[in-house]
Amino acid sequence: MPGSGSFETYVTTGQVILPVTGGTIPAIQRRKLYDIMVGGLGNNIEIPGMIRATQFVVIDHIACWPPGAAVQIRVNTTRYFSGPDENDGAGINCLASPFPEPNAENILTRPSLMNGLEPTVYIMPGQTWGIEWLLIDDYYNGVGGYSTPTNVSTTAQDRLIPRAYVQYLLLDGADAIIANDLLRESIPVTADNIQWYKRMLIRQKLLADSAEDTIRPSRTGHRHWGDTMVVKSATKKRLLDLGLSEELAHTLATDRKMAEVRKLNISQLETITESQYAAIATKLRITFDKVIHEFFTSPTKSKRVWGGIRGDTPYRRLIAVANPRSSLEYRSKKLKSCIINWWTDYAADGAHDFDQVMAQFRQRFPQSWMEIVGQVNDDWYPEYYEYWVSRNSPNRTLPREVFEK
Repeated sequence: MPGSGSFETYVTTGQVILPVTGGTIPAIQRRKLYDIMVGGLGNNIEIPGMIRATQFVVIDHIACWPPGAAVQIRVNTTRYFSGPDENDGAGINCLASPFPEPNAENILTRPSLMNGLEPTVYIMPGQTWGIEWLLIDDYYNGVGGYSTPTNVSTTAQDRLIPRAYVQYLLLDGADAIIANDLLRESIPVTADNIQWYKRMLIRQKLLADSAEDTIRPSRTGHRHWGDTMVVKSATKKRLLDLGLSEELAHTLATDRKMAEVRKLNISQLETITESQYAAIATKLRITFDKVIHEFFTSPTKSKRVWGGIRGDTPYRRLIAVANPRSSLEYRSKKLKSCIINWWTDYAADGAHDFDQVMAQFRQRFPQSWMEIVGQVNDDWYPEYYEYWVSRNSPNRTLPREVFEK
């Protein structure tokens, strides 16, 4: 890849493309897009690039030459780089992503493209695609430009030859299936992640084979999971309350009590869910439920209104019980002008119970974990907290004014 860390060296002083006997650059129209696969310039193929049902393509990097040229990605009828008005743009200019590099003009790849396209471009099964080269300005070839054929016969003239470069990863068969699985889990499709996913599948198969060896044969001589494995209905109900899918809740509740589910680490959850993203989101939800229980079970020195009676007995008991004032609707009344930032460790005396729960919860995991799964979990935390409080508050049928004294 051009830029820092390149594994290839391109020589511009030798005969890179120029044949020994010389050659001719055909006339090139300005501001006309040429498909490098079927556009009629250079080496072409017979049909446009199309991804079959068993294939998947990842475009990592594009570059071009000479200065004044640009390169564009096309998927079906849509061009990837567009202007603010959504009209098709020229693409990435040679001055931002030159090929080759180093070159005679000392043009360097821009820092934002040093590691290729970010994000990479995925070509899905059934889509047609192409890389289009465009000559914006032909000043580089002198007064006449490229409007007429240009004879090139010396190595010094090799720099005049237009070039387009694309680095892509073609996945076929099982690798394409894995790529689609990674995409569904919002995991970048790279060669390293493809190999990681394969290793995970092999590890999962080995674990399944090992577990199968321990199954007791039934009276008929056939093996089946029902002989030895039982789904704990109470555990499954708790997990469904956390918003987990029926399938995942069923799997986690098989031969496990809730306390055993809470002890599962990320690696174990990743094996079960087959996704690091899902494993983190699941672990955070299970732990959040545990933090709520611990918070409302632990002793407190403060005097609370419990059951509508004012007294010295704390409402946090050996059984997790919430005060109706723990509801989020009382949070704004208690802290009228205070905005709580979930990503701080704010848990001062007088803070609402929800903010104290969140402060204790955040101390248990790296902030990066919460940010990774924030899209699915951030809105869930207050929703589940409110559901838990409403379900575990005593005397919920008392008049509202009892709790607003």
